[in-house]
Amino acid sequence: SFIDSRIHIRSNASIISYRNALRTLHSFFKKSRCEDHLDAIDMKFYNALLGFLYAPPRNSSINNAGKIIKHITTVMNEAVSKGATSNVIFRSRSFKKPFQKVNHIYLSLDEIKQLMNVKLNAKIQDDCRQLLICLCFLGIRWGDLKQVSRKNIHSLSHGKKVLKIITQKTGKLVVIPIHPIVEEILIKYDYQLPLITNVLFNTTIKDVALTAGLTETVQLIRSNSGKPILIERPKNEVISSHIGRRSFITNMHLMDIDSHSLRLISGHSSLQQLEAYIKVTLEENASTLLDHDFFKIGNSEK
Repeated sequence: SFIDSRIHIRSNASIISYRNALRTLHSFFKKSRCEDHLDAIDMKFYNALLGFLYAPPRNSSINNAGKIIKHITTVMNEAVSKGATSNVIFRSRSFKKPFQKVNHIYLSLDEIKQLMNVKLNAKIQDDCRQLLICLCFLGIRWGDLKQVSRKNIHSLSHGKKVLKIITQKTGKLVVIPIHPIVEEILIKYDYQLPLITNVLFNTTIKDVALTAGLTETVQLIRSNSGKPILIERPKNEVISSHIGRRSFITNMHLMDIDSHSLRLISGHSSLQQLEAYIKVTLEENASTLLDHDFFKIGNSEK
């Protein structure tokens, strides 16, 4: 009933996430000795659930486990407010949402140019390449690509064009400048971008990246059995649709576009949310700092 009450007020992605969590809990209660009622949501339940999530065959990441805990606390808060239970153990500091900061990758402007210039033979590969380039220069989520159409593109008083949409995930209005590269792609497709499933895109774009030579080894922080681990992968193998939004925000940040302007076009509610998308590496950060006047002070200036 909780999920049903949210169908008309939450995004489709949120409803899917709630239902996935519910299925996981059903599996957990079948295999555990924990009782499945509101008054039994205690630390014993919390620890048993995390153990279930982190163990094979699920091997859930720390953040996926955290998402399920977050959904549980949301439901419990609702239950307490409606008098369905007086159990507030979930509000304890110990009943916290597990969280791990991960280091996602992004595509630099040079890498985007590599993708643009590589010769591809298959139409599906070219279509996926063009969609990724649009994502890299619009900064929108995959689910909002279908809104990139003639009816949502408007001309400002000085003739410049913008994309004006209500984002699917947050319901926020964003107005995004149309980059000349994006306009070329839209003209190519007569303002109707190809309709491709996210699964097919994520599979195909890895092959496109491989052909473009985006194969450098990248290090990623992930988790195993609830503990952070460092893994190495060829870059093309970890490219997916969301890299477009990260690349857009990171590249604009590197070109000194201020955070306020970035937030207005990305639709993020806070600076903290925005900064989570900025994927400057430690080496890139150090390289930028070396150009600062502080690091140009010579011994003679002591």
